[in-house]
Amino acid sequence: MISSLVASTLLLTVAQGNGSALLTKHEQALREAQSLKVTFTVQHLPAAPQEVTLTFSRPGFIRIETPSGLRITDGKTIWEYDKQSNTYTEFEGTLEDAMDWLKADDVYAWSAFFLKDQFSKVTNVKAGNARTILGHKVIPVEFVLDAKSSKTATLFLDEQLGVARGASIKAARAGDASELVVLAREITLGKDPLPASEFQFVEPAGAKKVEVSAKDAGKWYTDLDEAMKVAKATNRLVFVDVGTEW
Repeated sequence: MISSLVASTLLLTVAQGNGSALLTKHEQALREAQSLKVTFTVQHLPAAPQEVTLTFSRPGFIRIETPSGLRITDGKTIWEYDKQSNTYTEFEGTLEDAMDWLKADDVYAWSAFFLKDQFSKVTNVKAGNARTILGHKVIPVEFVLDAKSSKTATLFLDEQLGVARGASIKAARAGDASELVVLAREITLGKDPLPASEFQFVEPAGAKKVEVSAKDAGKWYTDLDEAMKVAKATNRLVFVDVGTEW
C-alpha cells in the first residue's frame, strides 16, 4: 500500500510531466470547437478587475466587448467602437487583419481558437498542484513566453472542460514587474458555428462614424498630431520611431 505522502509525490510528478500534454489538450479543444463564448475579468494588478466578453465562431467571426469599447469582424468587415467618444470606424478586413486582437494578453488564454501553433515556441513548461478557481478544479501550467523580456504565463487548465479557466501573465522590465490576471466566470464551447447576425455591428444611438481607411490606420506618419488623430479614431497605439545623427 502506497502512503499518502508517496502518492502525493507521484501525482505531482505526473502533473509536472504532463504540462505540455495539457497545453496540447487545451489547444486541440479550442481548435475543434466551432464556437466559443467567454465572460471573464481582466485585472492589471493592482488595479480593479474589468469585465470582458469574448465570442468566437468559425470560420472567422470575432466579437470582443470591454468597458471601453467593442471590436467586431464578420470576416469581411472590421468595426471598432469607442464608448467614451461614441465613435466607430468601419473598413474592409478579414480575420487575418484582426489577428492583432488575438495577440493581446487579455485574450491570450483562448486565442488558440484561431491562432495556429500558439505554443510552439514556449519553453520551460511545467505543471503545478491542482487548485480551485471560481469553484472549478484546475491545474496551473507555467511556461516562458519570451525569454528576452522574461515574460511568463500560467494557464489555469480545467481538465474536465479541456481549456483554460484563466491565466496569469507576468513581465519584468528593468527591475519593474507587472502582472495581468484573467479569470473566466462562464465558458461555453459550441459544436456548431454561431449565427452571422451575432457579428454584425449595430450602431449605438448618436454614434458617429469616423472615416478612416485601413490604409490610413496602418501607414507611417511624419506629423504627430495627424497620427494621434487616427490612433484615437481607430483605438490604436502610437509608436514613435526616433532617428538621429551623431
